[in-house]
Amino acid sequence: MALEVEAKVAELLTNVLAESHRNYNHNQEVVYPYMTYQTELEMAGEDLEAINLDCQLFDRSTSDKKLLEVEYKLKSAIDKVTLLEEKYLMMVRFVRSGAVSTNDDNIVRRDLSFRIKIYRR
Repeated sequence: MALEVEAKVAELLTNVLAESHRNYNHNQEVVYPYMTYQTELEMAGEDLEAINLDCQLFDRSTSDKKLLEVEYKLKSAIDKVTLLEEKYLMMVRFVRSGAVSTNDDNIVRRDLSFRIKIYRR
């Protein structure tokens, strides 16, 4: 089931920002803005799993305006999403976001976190 949920998460993120990459952006030529994301699975009960979804947004700019727009789109697209699939019920909730300083004055970054609960059916 974890692979199915991971695939669904990747689909949701890619629908918002085509340049979405699990763990790292390995592209030879980086297209901005882009997102990297990681997931961490934990057991939260006998029939309940939880996934912490951490997303990092990057843009080559001196302003975070574009990243704030992407963040808004991402939250609008996946926060409070409830999906009923054959094997599970998946519920997504936004947790937090914030700016992250970088060592490059021309790169801006924002981090977002979501909590996904998965109820096995």
